[in-house]
Amino acid sequence: MCGIAGVVDLRRPCSPEIVEAQLATLEHRGPDARGVYLRGPAAIGMARLSIIDLATGDPPVTNEDQSVGVALNGEIY
Repeated sequence: MCGIAGVVDLRRPCSPEIVEAQLATLEHRGPDARGVYLRGPAAIGMARLSIIDLATGDPPVTNEDQSVGVALNGEIY
């Protein structure tokens, strides 16, 4: 099952380990891939269950220059 995690810390740049720990709590749900996107004070993570598109779409989804990252679960939020 897919899942979304994240953190915002306005005092310092975010650490990916915080979101990785959040995503690790979803392992029992069977995700196939997971990833973290960092940008300044925010980090967002996504765990993905590959049901339809097995070859592409590893989380998190980013634009061409990776200046924007999104977490989604069937839709972009």
